Amino acid sequence: MSSRIPREGLRSLYRGREVRLWLREVMEYADEGLKRRGRLDGGGEDERQYLEGVWETIEGGKSPSDVLLEKYRGDWGGDLGKVYEEVRYGG
Repeated sequence: MSSRIPREGLRSLYRGREVRLWLREVMEYADEGLKRRGRLDGGGEDERQYLEGVWETIEGGKSPSDVLLEKYRGDWGGDLGKVYEEVRYGG
């Protein structure tokens, strides 16, 4: 399994299921655990808010690198500089 993931990403198969589906199952446990933990921030939200980006990735079926590759091969016309602009940290 592990040798396929860098090439196939979330679509890789493990025991006949996409890795994305395995991740969804793990995330459901994490989500429930954080809900039960009940730690709220000043706005009344629990820690599940920090899982939102991971949920979006799983449900969308594309890893962040998949999204970057699509842009690189598409709209960015192979301009590697655009990749660096997209992922740089800070201003």
